[in-house]
Amino acid sequence: MMKAKNQNLMNKIFLPVIENIKIKKYVNALKQLDLLYDQKNDKNTILKLRGLIFSKIGDWENVIVNYENYLIDNPESFEMYNNLGVAYFNLGKLKKSTDSFLNSEKINSKSLLALENLGLTYRLRGDFQLSVKYFLKALNLEKDNNNIKQSLVDTFNY
Repeated sequence: MMKAKNQNLMNKIFLPVIENIKIKKYVNALKQLDLLYDQKNDKNTILKLRGLIFSKIGDWENVIVNYENYLIDNPESFEMYNNLGVAYFNLGKLKKSTDSFLNSEKINSKSLLALENLGLTYRLRGDFQLSVKYFLKALNLEKDNNNIKQSLVDTFNY
């Protein structure tokens, strides 16, 4: 019961930040997060939200800093490894992007997003065999997914 009460309190604390993100007032949201950090609030939620905000404005270096710090305390977060991979991808760091997506897939082998991202990243790196392998793994999870089917076609035509 105490955990649920603490969770509700945390949700209320971060609600103004989330509202500012929704209306694209990112500077205000970052200022609110800085205040919450100074007040010793949930560091991991702050890191996730900061990473989200920086991704929305395309500041990929700061996305990486925040998500890597988050992963120090949460090394089993396949979602965060995937998000980190996207940040590296957007900076053109395909090797680091691939490594992050592989970490995500290692933690959750049924992560459709990680599998698709691996297929795409390997294709861009010129490794078509691995690209096809990961797109096929993704297709096995969602056999009717037209986006994955198109990605396979695109890989063969690349």
